[in-house]
Amino acid sequence: MITGLRAQDSPFFRKTPLRRLSPDRKEMTLTTKSSEERSTAARARAEASFKKEERAKDGALAMMEYLANAKMVRERTERLRALRLAKQEVDKEREVPAAANKSKGAKKR
Repeated sequence: MITGLRAQDSPFFRKTPLRRLSPDRKEMTLTTKSSEERSTAARARAEASFKKEERAKDGALAMMEYLANAKMVRERTERLRALRLAKQEVDKEREVPAAANKSKGAKKR
């Protein structure tokens, strides 16, 4: 058992007594919002929620457009690369016989 502790030593001990209301002070009544103020606040919350949903829809639509555009660019790049490689292959084939013909023609002379 711990001895020697007093209530004054406790951190929860109040050094000043609680104030009591004097009898001449009146009670305060809580004010409530009128139905018009409540409906205005509800409308504002509804509009904010609607705008948030619209932004989310717009964002999803923009992302879909972005992804579709990126896919289109990749497909176009792939097609153009295939065309370029095919053209380079044809050009190499044309150069080989031309080079062979030139060297044969030099030997004939």
